[in-house]
Amino acid sequence: MFELSGKYLGIDIDGCINDIEKFKQSRMYIYAKNLGVTKTKNINGYYLDEVFENLSKEDALNFWKEHYFELLALEPRPYAKEVISKLRSEGAKIWIISSRNDDITPDNFYGRIYDLTKEYLLRHGIVYDKLSMDVHDKASFCKLNNISCMVEDSPYNITSLAKFGITTLSFFAGHNSNIKGENIYSVNNWLGIYFTLHNMM
Repeated sequence: MFELSGKYLGIDIDGCINDIEKFKQSRMYIYAKNLGVTKTKNINGYYLDEVFENLSKEDALNFWKEHYFELLALEPRPYAKEVISKLRSEGAKIWIISSRNDDITPDNFYGRIYDLTKEYLLRHGIVYDKLSMDVHDKASFCKLNNISCMVEDSPYNITSLAKFGITTLSFFAGHNSNIKGENIYSVNNWLGIYFTLHNMM
């Protein structure tokens, strides 16, 4: 097994613990159409303003504000809870690292994203040792905190993590399907994560 005993395994929430891509794709076309935007430029864009032409960054942010509580209610992917628990029982330390922040929080809930995320993890039985939010440069964060392996879906973070020499499990999605290279291991599900780590000898 890839040596994680006593070391931190970093895990992203949106796109890894949950399936945010499926959620986004099921709602983004209606949202854009309501704004009078119908033309796409890259259906595999990571951010909504990368998917649609003439959709502003502010509109892309407001999409998540509009769907805030649906995002917080997304069910974990199959076996996420079980695999994370199993890896922790085998000695790995689990560090949940998310870029979530209050930019997407409705005004009357501003300042609560950390507590609401903790409640979500507890409600779904996701065990962890540390939780960090509002982390956008995950490569620098992992390097600074000696995190040797990260489960991630953002194409930007996957690329930078790998360049920093951090073992990166790329949770497959349309927006990262073309990201390949040294230190990057593509995985499709949580059982795949478990077996990939065990097969790294």
